[in-house]
Amino acid sequence: MVLDRRSHGYRARFRQRIILNSGAFTEKPPSFPTLSSQSRLPESQPRKLSGRFPEYPSNQPACGVFATGDHEDLGAGMRMNVPRVRNMRYWLSSEIPDIGDTSRLSTNLPGDNDIYEFADQSDTHPQRLYVNYRTEAGGIGDPHSLLQGGPLGPIEVFPDHPHEGECRIPTNLNTAFTLGGDEKDEWPDVITGGGKVVPEMVALTMPHGDAFPGKEALTPRSFMAIVA
Repeated sequence: MVLDRRSHGYRARFRQRIILNSGAFTEKPPSFPTLSSQSRLPESQPRKLSGRFPEYPSNQPACGVFATGDHEDLGAGMRMNVPRVRNMRYWLSSEIPDIGDTSRLSTNLPGDNDIYEFADQSDTHPQRLYVNYRTEAGGIGDPHSLLQGGPLGPIEVFPDHPHEGECRIPTNLNTAFTLGGDEKDEWPDVITGGGKVVPEMVALTMPHGDAFPGKEALTPRSFMAIVA
């Protein structure tokens, strides 16, 4: 999961839900287009999206856009021409592990029968998130606001899935993009000065999985589940 935001002080605050459907950005339940690696968003949609992210004055809270995908290149159309989102996740099938071999990223935990199988994603055993708690003076601080669960405490589980995507932190924050014929900085400056707003690793996860029909036993490694 990728959530792109602009920082407002220490913690981002979200004022609007921005959902992409086949025609515009709306607050109604979405009807998602299938965006393969051969497609891209019409120019009008990135323009509308970027219009939601003005250069914020200090008294204006931040907004965000939720972006996710699935195995192979489902959702890859967002990679091509949506600023920042394109560089915060591996979108193309050429960039990600195979969905069936030892490199696959599966977060399925075995169910009550203690056997790995495809149906594990539908049971009551979710994947564990390894939350990135901020370090503050005197000890451990809060997690990112995305995972603050109120009185119940931080959100530390997600639904599991047999072939996950992988988020990333871009190494180059000096890139630009062209929108409506104008070239703009892709990454915003910190409001108080001191460089660019650096995306943050919100949570890691770990893959699990022995072999079952169509899937090889995987090689475990941690990977970024959420970046914002």
